Amino acid sequence: MFRFSEKSHMFKPHRSTIVLILVMIFAFSVLIIVSKFAYTPSPAEETFGIDNWIFLHIFEILGFLALVLSIIHSLRVYGRDYTLIFFPSCFLYGLILELPFDSYNQNAWLKVGPYGSMLSVVAGWCVINYILLSISRGMSCNLSVIDRGILCGLLGVSIDIPLDPIAYAYGLWYWDGTFFGFPVITFFGVPVINFMNWFYTIFVFVVFQEYLRKSDFSPKMKFLVSLLTIPLLVMIVFLLAYTTLHLLLIMG
Repeated sequence: MFRFSEKSHMFKPHRSTIVLILVMIFAFSVLIIVSKFAYTPSPAEETFGIDNWIFLHIFEILGFLALVLSIIHSLRVYGRDYTLIFFPSCFLYGLILELPFDSYNQNAWLKVGPYGSMLSVVAGWCVINYILLSISRGMSCNLSVIDRGILCGLLGVSIDIPLDPIAYAYGLWYWDGTFFGFPVITFFGVPVINFMNWFYTIFVFVVFQEYLRKSDFSPKMKFLVSLLTIPLLVMIVFLLAYTTLHLLLIMG
């Protein structure tokens, strides 16, 4: 059975870091420009019907199924210790991040929190982060931790750009052109800041997990640190999100 090699990663940023940062800036700049001309559909709740209902529950089922398969894959490839460190902390991370949002369809089977956040979305964060980390490792074992975080973040945004507009169109969640009360530009009905938040969410978690994985802590200590540090990671993500939001408002 294959086990993930603990080959040393360089933590110092490489030249590739600059390239990845430039790619990130270019990608978000294009997204902002295109969003000014993109079509903004009507709110999805106005057309919610049986097809949307079926799509919603298929999304929920596939989300949890993908989580189970990801855990099985992780156990077989990376081992029990890594799996126990990664998935509980990632689930908690996604759960806390999703709790403040009230834009989810209330017809979902499994909901959590005061606003009925979809639990399948939390499961989806585990799947996305796990898959992106696995892909980045397959692409290169020589990336620095920062490079890996940026790469995973960009890959995540490339997934979300088609995902969120489709989910909006089928009424899985709703946007009203605002983000926490602030008016924002949208891309096919989805706030552009949401795509940036995807990058922040993935980047912060991947960097943390990679640093933790390479630390000298025992597996038990890594497990505890991975859980106890989650509130701090969430605060960092929200700080980045609010800072970016205000910068976008200033830029108009």
